[in-house]
Formats: sequence, structure tokens, C-alpha cells
Amino acid sequence: VSQSRYDGALINMKKKRILWILLYSLSMGAVMGQKDSLQKDNKAQKIVQIFTTNKYLVSPFVFYMPETNWVVGGGIKRFFNGGGSGDSLTRISNTWVFAQYSLNNQLMFEHNYQIFTNKEKYYLVGFYGFNRFPVNYYGAGKDASLDKKESISFDHIRFENLTLRKIATGFFAGLGWRYFKTFHIQGQNGILEQSQIAGFQGSEVSGLNVSALFDNRDNVLTPST
Repeated sequence: VSQSRYDGALINMKKKRILWILLYSLSMGAVMGQKDSLQKDNKAQKIVQIFTTNKYLVSPFVFYMPETNWVVGGGIKRFFNGGGSGDSLTRISNTWVFAQYSLNNQLMFEHNYQIFTNKEKYYLVGFYGFNRFPVNYYGAGKDASLDKKESISFDHIRFENLTLRKIATGFFAGLGWRYFKTFHIQGQNGILEQSQIAGFQGSEVSGLNVSALFDNRDNVLTPST
């Protein structure tokens, strides 16, 4: 009798242990599920905040013009304080990226930035871009005429950067580099090629920029003073 009672007690203990393991597994699964759900919710909230708070401005667009056909594109601009949160001595910085493409195979891409570092010790201003956007050419000087209209296509690269050091409140000075290149120039009926004006086969310009700047606006994009 004592042996059967002992065996019965062991069986009950095993059942309880299995039951506890099942309950623990279910509870841990629920907790992990809640964590995964919270993580997904947090990620979703962060993505929503990126595109809904006043730190970002997103602007897609579609339009039509006879010289471009249909055009699709968009831009995104970011506003931020380069001095960190709570820094009232540093003006708001901004950076933006813009791109558009037309059904006439016209392309434009630009990136622009104006950045103030902590307490405006440095002011970084720059632009770089690429475009392939045909223009109408009518000749040069006294030979220009509406009858000589020619569509000219070309590729153009532009890079410009300034690194300015604060000298006094609102006053900056520094150095920069500018680079422009125009190439792959093609015309439809040879008017540009026949005129052979300067740069008709392309051009390239590169040089050092020495600059001084006075800027005491309260906001470089939307000044009120």
C-alpha cells in the first residue's frame, strides 16, 4: 500500500511539474508576443513621427508642360538644431534633397544644406547637383533669332561648399570650393555647332572661394527680424 501511495505521489508531482511548465511557456509566449507587438508599434510610431512632426517636410509632385511632358518628382527637407536640444544660441539648420524626372528623359537632382554647429561656431553652406535638362538656343548676340530655335541637351554637374568660422555675432568668414562641368552637349540642327561660341563643346570651372558673410536673421528660411 505504501509503495502505491508513493508511486501515486510521484505521478501527481510530475503532472504538476508538466502543468507548471505549460503555464510558464504560455506566459512567456504572451510576454514575448507583447514585446514584439510593442516593438512593432514603437517602430511604426517612429516612422510616423519622422514624416508628421515639424522636423521634416515632404513634398511629392506631378505636373505637365509642353517642353517636358509629364514630370514626377519630390523633395524632403529636414529642420534640426545643430547645437542640440535646448540650445537657444544656435539657429535652426536645414538640409533638403530634391529630384524630378520627365517622360522626355529630363533629369534633375539637387542637395542643399545650411548647417550651424554648436553656438554657431561654424556655418556650413553647400549645394551639389546634377541635371540633364534640354534648353532652347536661339543664337548669340546680333545673330540671335526666334527662327533659329534649337533644342540643346547637355549634362551639368555643380558642386559648391563653404565652411565659415564665426568671427563675431552674425559675422562669418571662411573658405570654399566651387566646381562646375557641362558636357555631352548635343543639338538638333547644328545651329550651336555652327556658331561655335565659347563653351559649345563643353566647359569646366574649378576654383577656391574666399568669403565673408554677415547674417543676423533670426531664422535663415523664414526670418521675422
